[in-house]
Amino acid sequence: MTERSFDDSRSSSKTLDLDVLNDLRCLDTGSGPSIVQEMGVLFLTQIPVTLKEMEDLLHSQQFTQVKKIAHQLKSSSAGMGANRFSNLCEEIEMRGIESSFESLLKELILEFEAVKPLLQAETEK
Repeated sequence: MTERSFDDSRSSSKTLDLDVLNDLRCLDTGSGPSIVQEMGVLFLTQIPVTLKEMEDLLHSQQFTQVKKIAHQLKSSSAGMGANRFSNLCEEIEMRGIESSFESLLKELILEFEAVKPLLQAETEK
């Protein structure tokens, strides 16, 4: 399995699993933009908006909505090979203690910043 990460010490899960992206590339038909390009650009543009929404919901103490969004992000990020990001989303989704959401959300934002340049490079291939 091919994986890249900026800081592997944060978790046993890597930042970007290239095997997932390579599997997606196998689905390409060869005409038009690749699946990785299309999905990667969508992921990279939508995640910042969604993270901001999560922050706003957290500050207004709408914890159920934060969990719901984390659930949605969990599968979409796993589908892009952003494993650690997906794991953090799952942790937010499963947490029953709302006081931990703020630190987990900060960690999720930092993880997105780590994923972003790696995924950008992959979408340019």
